[in-house]
Amino acid sequence: MQLTLAGMDHGFGDVNIWGAAGVAQAVGIPATYFGLCALYKSIGWWDGMKTKKGEHVRNVIAYEFTFGVFCSWFFYYGLVLYYQLHGVDDLYTEPLLSNPYYGRSVNVVQNILYPMMWYQIWNLFFTFWIKDLFVLEQVAHHILTGAIQYIGFPGFLNYHAYFFIGIVEMSNIPLAIVDLTRYDPDFEKRWPKLYSAMRIFFVLGFVVTRNILWPLIATPCMIDLYNTIQEGKAHSVFVVCAFMFATTCLTYLQLVWGYKIIRMSLGHFFGFGRKKVKKVA
Repeated sequence: MQLTLAGMDHGFGDVNIWGAAGVAQAVGIPATYFGLCALYKSIGWWDGMKTKKGEHVRNVIAYEFTFGVFCSWFFYYGLVLYYQLHGVDDLYTEPLLSNPYYGRSVNVVQNILYPMMWYQIWNLFFTFWIKDLFVLEQVAHHILTGAIQYIGFPGFLNYHAYFFIGIVEMSNIPLAIVDLTRYDPDFEKRWPKLYSAMRIFFVLGFVVTRNILWPLIATPCMIDLYNTIQEGKAHSVFVVCAFMFATTCLTYLQLVWGYKIIRMSLGHFFGFGRKKVKKVA
């Protein structure tokens, strides 16, 4: 078995960098964030309020809303792929039909992988821009997740992108609302029904997608990839092994996070106090 870096040596030759979904993430994220910051400042929302690390609260809330909105694209397009909406049938036709691990879908690359790369690039930027977001594991996460999109451009795991990069993101949409109480403690008091509804949606979305569906989809995928290596059919042993290792670690972490989220939410709804929840991107 020869270790090769094949799959890491390609560029953007087959990627339309001006594709609508990619440009929307590349341009829309900073435009929305800085636009919201300016809007909040002009109307005086969260004026004078700062986080424990000295960041303006309005900036962090602008971040939460911005990334919550743009994250919804990946959940939406994961559903488009899986349910063949708008005539998109890439998961059920060639080349993905007979080759789910190395078949290449231009549709998946342009609407899932390339936009997610930009999404992670901006996430990485804001971990340095906003003091409260700078956590080393989050920095590493954004770098690794962005790299995974890049190695997928030639066709690695394009089929499974509908779930791992698409549908699984549903839990991060309501979390953009739930997380607001970390920076604006009175938000829950002003909008109790909205907060409770978003918290329920977040918990259900996380448990269903990341604790139940994720292991059910990831396990046979990992077995197939291992067999691909054993049979000498892997285009890059390095890429496949890196993906398997990262997926194993993430699966474990999500089970741990799921346990904590359920425990904290039960405490919240049964009156034992509200605790912080951690964002998973």
